[in-house]
Amino acid sequence: MSDQTLYDTTAPSEGSLALAHQRIIRLKQNGVFANITGDVNNLALNATPITVQREVYGTKGRTSQQVIGYNFAPTFDVEVVRDPVTKEIAAAQAWVIDLMNAAYSEGALNLRDFQLITDALDERFPAFEGTFSVTVAEANTGYADKGVLRFTLQNDGVVEKLTESPIAGTGEPMLETAGPEGQGVGDLIVVRGYRLDS
Repeated sequence: MSDQTLYDTTAPSEGSLALAHQRIIRLKQNGVFANITGDVNNLALNATPITVQREVYGTKGRTSQQVIGYNFAPTFDVEVVRDPVTKEIAAAQAWVIDLMNAAYSEGALNLRDFQLITDALDERFPAFEGTFSVTVAEANTGYADKGVLRFTLQNDGVVEKLTESPIAGTGEPMLETAGPEGQGVGDLIVVRGYRLDS
């Protein structure tokens, strides 16, 4: 049976209205995949098949092709949440700053690792993992509009179909991230994970 805790604990950052319903996108940060779905809206995986023509004797010119892989170009929107005191992007959305910097970088600095889970509640659905280039465009530009960013990812090489979905859990607690970096004794940190109450 699928472990639905990851979906159940997916929540937007305070002030964000977004939620990419029943899909999960995870961004690798500090070597660990962190669930960023709570602040994501309009998540579309946009998989395009890569086909190769094949010829079979006796098909009389009919098209025959096989799918040998997929290209992925996921798109999603993020509503930027600002700290009411400092006016900077909220600490819970530090990953947005990382993606913005990646989007305006070149070469390897433009690449990030992601996991794409096509259904957050059923482990039998496919899940994918790979490296993607990042681009960004502003979705809203009006003075009174909220700050919304539209990210587009493009696979850099092969995106692997995972043999075991990340939601096929064992029931063990999972700590995904703790941050921000550089905190010391007595400092407040943000901890993300699931099944932490067990």
